[in-house]
Amino acid sequence: AGESVRAGGAREIAEELGVTFAPDALVPLGVRAIVDCSSGMVNREFQHVLLARDDRPLDAWTDLEWGELDGLVRLGLGAFSELVHGPAGGPWRAEAWNGTHVERAEIARGEVIPGSYLPVLTVMLERFARGERPLAI
Repeated sequence: AGESVRAGGAREIAEELGVTFAPDALVPLGVRAIVDCSSGMVNREFQHVLLARDDRPLDAWTDLEWGELDGLVRLGLGAFSELVHGPAGGPWRAEAWNGTHVERAEIARGEVIPGSYLPVLTVMLERFARGERPLAI
């Protein structure tokens, strides 16, 4: 309460990833309405999706909140788009960072948290990579 969506996003990024972004550096992509009944309780949320670009290598992410994350995985945009849009296949090559070293990894479609927004997200990421304004979710 009392902070803008971008300011809250910047705060969450700093808390979990240990990286500081100016709120204006975050690009709003839209809001997802979520209803999750998997835990035996009903969880309803509005999730604001924000985009930020950071080209640092994986092993430069040294201040992760390890109580919240197991690590980071970098998957190229083309591979991510293929994973989401393509026929069953894979695994796709990626890099994984566990806080001590970067290693090669393979990502299977079943390892990505499913979501109906993923196809739209790939289009927005591709537009952003080309320097165009992303579309909203």
